[in-house]
Amino acid sequence: MSWKDKVENIELTITTGDGKVWQPLWREANKDVEYNTSGFEAIDIEGTYVNRKKKKGDKYPITLYFTGEDCVDDAKLFEISARDARPWIYKHPYLDAVTVQPVKLRFDYSQHNVVVITGTLLETIARKYPQEISQPKNTVEVKSIEATATLSEVFTEEITTPLSGNIEPNQTFVDRFNNIWESVAQAQANLAILKELATTASSAVQNVISDVTSFIDGIINLINFPLILVQDIEFKISAMVESIQLLETIFINVADTTISADVQTKNNIFYEFLASKSMVAMGDMLISSEYNDSDQVLRAINSYKDISDEVLLNFENNDYNQNPQIALDLDIMVNVTIANLYDIAFNTRNIRLVILPKDTNIIILAHKYYGAGDADLDEFILQNNITGGEYLQIKSGREIKYYSK
Repeated sequence: MSWKDKVENIELTITTGDGKVWQPLWREANKDVEYNTSGFEAIDIEGTYVNRKKKKGDKYPITLYFTGEDCVDDAKLFEISARDARPWIYKHPYLDAVTVQPVKLRFDYSQHNVVVITGTLLETIARKYPQEISQPKNTVEVKSIEATATLSEVFTEEITTPLSGNIEPNQTFVDRFNNIWESVAQAQANLAILKELATTASSAVQNVISDVTSFIDGIINLINFPLILVQDIEFKISAMVESIQLLETIFINVADTTISADVQTKNNIFYEFLASKSMVAMGDMLISSEYNDSDQVLRAINSYKDISDEVLLNFENNDYNQNPQIALDLDIMVNVTIANLYDIAFNTRNIRLVILPKDTNIIILAHKYYGAGDADLDEFILQNNITGGEYLQIKSGREIKYYSK
């Protein structure tokens, strides 16, 4: 999008900590980037050695204008909202939406018909990544409960009118999820569970206005069906990513250009709620799972990061402003989940690869890398796909995999 299109189609918005949205006129479009640095000097060496670390929060100088007959009243109301200690969401036509805190504001009432507000906004992170977490599962569960409570409360408030016939959360919506999950259910017992979930969800969709709680439970249980399957972690991750991406095709990437703005707004609300709930459930699953090695944990982290970024990009591409409390709680949930997954990765065995320099056998190798014991030998054979003649001798040049403990 060109700079001209950005100015014409995207308004500067500030969502203050109390949830109010402001759209003042603006002049500045600056961002100051600063890094954590330390300088080292020696008396017999000319110059300074600069050690640069992580980037600090970006600073945003602002010049805002409230104009018109009510400009003084508007500016005073803005000042009252600014007193709320919770962070702001600052979205500028030229800059990405960021979470910020105002560190200084100046209100100039000296001109007629306009109030000029200048100051500085400082980007803030939702939560510091923990250095050491003894019980990551419990930590994430707490944030999951908080995020789920916010989602349910906000969704119940926003879905206040009957759904239009054009909106997707109806029987077609249920059928689409039922169809993709049939292929992964496999066992007859799982198919029976899926059928029951689909039936419950279908009933809940028809009564979303009168019984929002049942809708929440019914739809989410259907969407998150893969989580109850006895499958490996990577299968579940793939299924959950597919689930969230299917939500995109239903609510976001809608081909029908005749959909009214009101219906698209409802679509956005449904997508925000369902995608966010799925992200929370996926985070719970990732923390509660068992991993073979640290590489598998890192792959899980990357998948979770990618789908989280994809969800946020969908909001941006649709010019949809997330509910600020949902955005904040989900951001905390995702960050805490990722931080705890890194903690799990650091404490999970690492995969190692070695090329054999000479002929040997599985007994010597298993004892060398794992120690004595039939269980260690069985694990070594399974990890390296030992078959046939390799039970007697493993030739030089063969790649061997083992795990450091």
